[in-house]
Amino acid sequence: EGSVAGENAFAELESFYQEIRNKHGVILRSSIAAPFCYRLRRDFDLFYKLIFFKPIPALADVSLLKQSLLTGLDLLLIRHNNAGLYHGVNRKSDDAGKIICEQTYDISELRKLAKVAFSHAEKRKKRVCLLIKSEILGELGAVWIDAFEHEAAMHPSVAFDVLPPDSGSAQIFLTPNAFDVV
Repeated sequence: EGSVAGENAFAELESFYQEIRNKHGVILRSSIAAPFCYRLRRDFDLFYKLIFFKPIPALADVSLLKQSLLTGLDLLLIRHNNAGLYHGVNRKSDDAGKIICEQTYDISELRKLAKVAFSHAEKRKKRVCLLIKSEILGELGAVWIDAFEHEAAMHPSVAFDVLPPDSGSAQIFLTPNAFDVV
């Protein structure tokens, strides 16, 4: 009965969200529990999240960051929503005490994500930076880079860089104005 009730609740929620999306074209934020949220992302093709970093001048005096770092800051982070650890399959290994985490990435979805990044960059400061541990991720890292390089070739006016997340994060913190779309 619990799963039937859950499916009924999800059907009502899905109908509600579809009505909002049809009427307004967007769903900005939801406090839905993870499994429902992930399903909504998949069903509505909400494959990315935009996070804008642009200080509000009236709040500059209460910021924990130095004013010199905030001046002119306008950074857009784009996060992939529908793949990776949160959407993979986890199972116990035959080897006691180990868990196997399987992740599935759709190359066409990564290309869509790259297209979103470059289309935003075209309207902004014309820079895209992909943060990825390509040397650690091997083939997966190569697929991400290929997807972004493919899109970069279609946007010659947009600079494209690939950085490891650790040093890239440090560079963003130290020189945030050097970045645009990450």
